[in-house]
Amino acid sequence: MLEFFLSRVFRNRFRQVEGWMREPVRYQNELLLDIVYKGCFTEFGAKHGFEKVKDYDSFTRQVPIRTYAEFFPWIERMRKKEEHVLWPGLVDMFSKSSGTTSGKSKYIPVTREYLELNHIQGASDTLSILYQQYPQLGIFDGKNMVIGGSIENLSAYPGVISGDISALLLNNMPWYAKQVFTPSLDIATAPDWEYKLRETTKQILREPLVMFAGVPTWLIVLFRNIIAETGKQDLLEVWPQLKLYIHGGVNFAPAKPLFQQLIPSSQFIYQEVYNASEGYFASQLKSNEGGMLLLMNNAVFYEFKELHSDHVVPVEGLKTKVAYQLIITNTCGLWRYDTGDVIECLNMDPVTIKIVGRSTQYINAFGEEVVIENAEQAVSKACAQHDCQATDFTVGPKYMDHGKGAHEWIIEFDKSPEHLEAFAESLDLALQAVNSDYEAKRTKNIALSRLIIHEAPKGTFYRWMKVQGRLGGQHKVPRLKNDRTVLESLLDFILHDG
Repeated sequence: MLEFFLSRVFRNRFRQVEGWMREPVRYQNELLLDIVYKGCFTEFGAKHGFEKVKDYDSFTRQVPIRTYAEFFPWIERMRKKEEHVLWPGLVDMFSKSSGTTSGKSKYIPVTREYLELNHIQGASDTLSILYQQYPQLGIFDGKNMVIGGSIENLSAYPGVISGDISALLLNNMPWYAKQVFTPSLDIATAPDWEYKLRETTKQILREPLVMFAGVPTWLIVLFRNIIAETGKQDLLEVWPQLKLYIHGGVNFAPAKPLFQQLIPSSQFIYQEVYNASEGYFASQLKSNEGGMLLLMNNAVFYEFKELHSDHVVPVEGLKTKVAYQLIITNTCGLWRYDTGDVIECLNMDPVTIKIVGRSTQYINAFGEEVVIENAEQAVSKACAQHDCQATDFTVGPKYMDHGKGAHEWIIEFDKSPEHLEAFAESLDLALQAVNSDYEAKRTKNIALSRLIIHEAPKGTFYRWMKVQGRLGGQHKVPRLKNDRTVLESLLDFILHDG
């Protein structure tokens, strides 16, 4: 009965999606002026002359682009329950980002309005897109599993809710989502990842699972646990009705072969979304094609700053095949906030994008400008050539004599290549094929020698993340770093592990 009702609701709702798909600029401009009007009643708005803002150009003249570090003093005041700082009234929810290996997490303000009009609406947009393609999808005929993060209780900020955005969402689910959600809320948002893994396994084995969502790294751990527990060959033997995986946050390509092994069905649907602590920004328009539809009517005004340039444009100024840092203004008090995410526009009608990586995850120690997308593409290609499967990796620069260097990799395989040296050669060539700067530096070993690979024992990255206190939730292994901090930490861990 629930499926009968909701499938029609979401199919009909797709007309709203089509409306802003056809007129993205109008929706974005109206949204900007609405957000700025509300911002007039804040200290930030008064300081930046919001009363003078009449259009996009005047907005950019009044407000500079800022990073989280520059917003930090304002956000700290909000966390101490000061009102009307960046947004009208009291903001008492903060989404905790996964932070960095230094342990410095970001706390992003989240208003009730934003939770509803961005995060929950973004999920509804995704369901509308899916039901438009698959009218008989049937995800409300069974259970939907989401492995969330956790909520923090910080004595320094009494009365303020902080936690992973997934946990905040799970605590504010729409009524229909509660009907089909699994595991129980106390398990899904438990702070102890290994307890969560153990109890989730017990609970979902009794459920008719049809859909799951979460970070690939942690789901692979969970599903291997399920296979070991049941003795089944794959997940379809456990849940024959399994239909859909909604994933985001990391490039799925390196992990997809592992999921295809766990779920051997050509009918299974993989839906990519762009959801982060700062917002739910995009969703794959067609499941058999790359590219995500940028959500234009979800309480976010978008700008795009060309990578390594000061040139910034709104949505109508986008060009394809150009890397941009995503800048957002939203109904939480983030004004021209640099998310640190790097995207590329694939198409302008409708506006579809792909995530290229993070502006902080790159290697340019020798002028090679390798970004995370390059590394992930190269790993996928080399694994396909050598019939192997990589579960995770990290890369950093290695400095040698006479100003030369190399890229040093640590890779953990689910299925190892027969010859690691041959794999290293293929990986190096694949990286050259996707990055001409790397290729130029590798020519005759001018500046870079061939990359170096260390194969990590199975479970290394999991155990290292556990020691770092970064299991589960939105935590991810930093895959590229322009220094050796992560690399040295892992090499030392491997040396002493066990």
